[in-house]
Order: sequence, then structure tokens, then C-alpha cells
Amino acid sequence: MAAPRALLLLSLLLAAPQGRGQRPPPPHSPLEKVVTEGNLSLGELVGRWFLVGTASRCSYLAENSHRLEATAMTVAVLDGQSLAISTFRKLDGQCWEIRQRYIPEGAHRRFSVSGRGYNSKMEVVVGEADPRSYAIIYYQDSQGLSVKLYGRSSQLSNAIKDKFEERARAVGLSEDVTHYFPTYGFCDSADDFHILDAQLCSAGDMQATLLSILGLALLGALHAQNSIPVQADFQQDKLAGRWYSIGLASNSNWFKDKKHLMKMCTTDIAVTADGNMEVTSTYPKGDQCEKRNSLYIRTEQPGRFSYTSPRWGSNHDIRVVETNYDEYALVATQISKSTGSSNMVLLYSRTKEVAPQRLERFMQFSQEQGLKDEEILILPQTDKCMADAA
Repeated sequence: MAAPRALLLLSLLLAAPQGRGQRPPPPHSPLEKVVTEGNLSLGELVGRWFLVGTASRCSYLAENSHRLEATAMTVAVLDGQSLAISTFRKLDGQCWEIRQRYIPEGAHRRFSVSGRGYNSKMEVVVGEADPRSYAIIYYQDSQGLSVKLYGRSSQLSNAIKDKFEERARAVGLSEDVTHYFPTYGFCDSADDFHILDAQLCSAGDMQATLLSILGLALLGALHAQNSIPVQADFQQDKLAGRWYSIGLASNSNWFKDKKHLMKMCTTDIAVTADGNMEVTSTYPKGDQCEKRNSLYIRTEQPGRFSYTSPRWGSNHDIRVVETNYDEYALVATQISKSTGSSNMVLLYSRTKEVAPQRLERFMQFSQEQGLKDEEILILPQTDKCMADAA
């Protein structure tokens, strides 16, 4: 009986995992597939870069893509081989500088940023790059993989963006998780109280601090969004009918380009059987009258609607801020799309004239949303297209 028991014990010992207490080998990194071509020198990366786009499955990006802040970084070379990175971005209106040091990892254009604990290191690979135009950079840490597109200018050609999206797809990041950043509103300096220096604190503390700041920024952004009021006891049926656009305020590039051409137009609202709103705007365009039909989808909050532009793919968060239904209506819209976000405020009137206090309220509310005087327009009156309106 001893022999069979010995054989059984030997079998169990052979089947048992060896090296108890040892950590498993780390999985292969997707960055191993990234090819770094060319003879790019570190000196060619020196200078200022603008963050144009990011491909990442980060939940924060997905939930807050419509309120991303313009971000830039400066690059310097230390000791001939390390990179000193300073990232500048606004958090709740305040410019922050985040300093990091990229340590070379032996292979050309591959770096690491050390963290605390097992498997906490972040890998960085400078992929395809034209130092005069753009750079595609890969980042891998325990939270996952991200790919970023930087440009010497905040606006890059569609061909470069297509190349970036192609490289992101090659490592499993689709267009659904690709986000583009605003092209304006950059900051380039921070005071001593708003600098995070990774060289003066541990990586773990650095990460915790960054997460805290991002959390505070998110709370501030959510507060700003939720601080936009909606008409109390909103009565949708009373909003139906003909309205004239009196004032328009916006910080969008579209508004800046078209502001000098804009005229008063009409907007007709009809309530559908399922509680949504059909909105038809008629406005002059050259020698013709253009119509634009939109379907505003109601939300759980009365007076708040959503709309997605089929042409531009932008998402609109629309709120009837205040109205007395038979004289005026003040409407605020937050617009988000892949290239950035913007705010818009509209003042409507049942007639072509509006009381001075309504104009004053429109101006005041627009400024409260952060819109500047040059971004606020009282639309010139016109008789064109008024009779043709539906």
C-alpha cells in the first residue's frame, strides 16, 4: 500500500504550482506591437505641443467628453536622454501645470514613468511623428491603454486625424472611444500654488492628487451644468406657436464665422403626440429662405430636451430657462461634438419687438454662462422670409 500512496503524493506534488509566493509574469503589452520608424531625435520633440485627440476607454473621458478642456504640453530634454514634460490645462477656470519625467527604457523612443507598487509603471512610446507637425504617443499602465495625438498647431488636417484613428484602431481603440479636444482656450503658465511636480512627490501621491483634482473639476463642471435653471412648472403646450429670434449668444467657431451674416428669423414649435417638440426655423440665406427642422426629445425634467444633429453629429442639451409663454422665452443650449463643446443662449419673442428688461436679462444671463460681449448679438430685424415661414 505504501507504493500507491507514494505515487499519489508524488503526483500531487508534481501537479501543484511551483514557486509559491512568486508573482505571475506580466502580460504582454500592446505597445510591443507599436513600430517606431525613422531617426527621430529627442531634440526634435522639444517645444510646445497641443493635445488634439485621445483614444481611450477611460470612463471619465466618456462621461465628460462634452466638457473637455484645451490642453497643451511643453517638452524639454534632460541629461541628453530623459524628457521633462509639463502639461498645462484649466481645471475649474484655473490653469494647472503637471510636471513629469520620462525615463528612457533602452529601446528607441520608449520611456517609462515609475509608480509605487507592483505593476504601477506607465510605459510611453512615441510612435509615428513629424516633429514639425504632429506626434502620435502611446501610454500603457495598469488602467489600460490610450493613444494621444499632439500637434504643433491645435488644428491638424483630416488626413492626420484619419492616420491617428487608424493607429488607434490597430491597438483595439475604435472611433467610439476617440475624443477631440477644444482648439481654443489654452493656458501656458501656472502660479506656484497650482503646480504638481512628480519629481517632488511619490508617484502614488501624485496619482492620488491628480485624481482628487479631476474629481473636484468634475464636481465643478457638474455644478456649472446643473446650475442652469429650467422654467418652474413648465407647461409645454403653451410654448407652441410662432416665435421670433431676438438675440443669439455663442462661443462656437460657427458663430464667430457667421455672426456678420445673421438676421432675425422665425421659429415655429409644435408639440407631438408623444410629448416631444417639432421645431422649424426659417431664416434668410442669400437670396433664398432656408428651413431647418429639428425634433427636440423630451427628458425626465420638464423644460429640458435633447437633440442630435444628423448632419454634424453634435449633441444638444436644451433648457427653457424662463418664459411667460405669451411674450418671451430664454433658452440655453450646451453643444458637444468630437471637436469640442460650446454654449448658446437664445432670446425669443412673440413679436419682432421685445421689452428692454428682456434684452437686459438676455445679456446678463449670457454673461453668467461665460460668454463675452463680442459673443453676444442682437439680431438685426428683417422682413425677408417672415411671410414664407410655416
